[in-house]
Amino acid sequence: MAAAQGESGTSADRLAWLVDGDDAVLVGLEVRRLVKSLAGDDPGLSVEDFWGDEVDLDAVAGACLTPPFLSAQRIVILRDAGRFGTEALAPLLAFLEDPLPTTALIVAAGGGKLAPKLVAAVKRVGHIVSTGPGRDTKGWFEGRLRQAPLGFEPATRSALEPPLG
Repeated sequence: MAAAQGESGTSADRLAWLVDGDDAVLVGLEVRRLVKSLAGDDPGLSVEDFWGDEVDLDAVAGACLTPPFLSAQRIVILRDAGRFGTEALAPLLAFLEDPLPTTALIVAAGGGKLAPKLVAAVKRVGHIVSTGPGRDTKGWFEGRLRQAPLGFEPATRSALEPPLG
């Protein structure tokens, strides 16, 4: 269960999301959840996903500035954003100064510490989604169990808790 800073969800007034966390699996799951909530089960041509060693941030910003094709909204995902410094992020920061209302930008943590200017820019037009348990490990764990497609007996829940700390 992701805890959002500010309001949660994917309301129309949100133009950007920063998915933060130390666990790449949890970050990836939250990105997938956001994409599904924005684009539905068949995102088709509406999603552009940037990842890997050769990401061109000018291309990411260009995708953000391109109107959607055959859909109401374009979804642009930048993964492992922590590997980029503020200077390299300049094209994306410029987009976030005046984002298109038809673009939803999802920035996924990973690759290092996120640039503070990127965090501030996303927070200004969207919100931060934290994927880890934070200090409330028990509450986080119980929330994940509630979202699971299986039901768990109280004894099973208790047996699973101790390894988490």
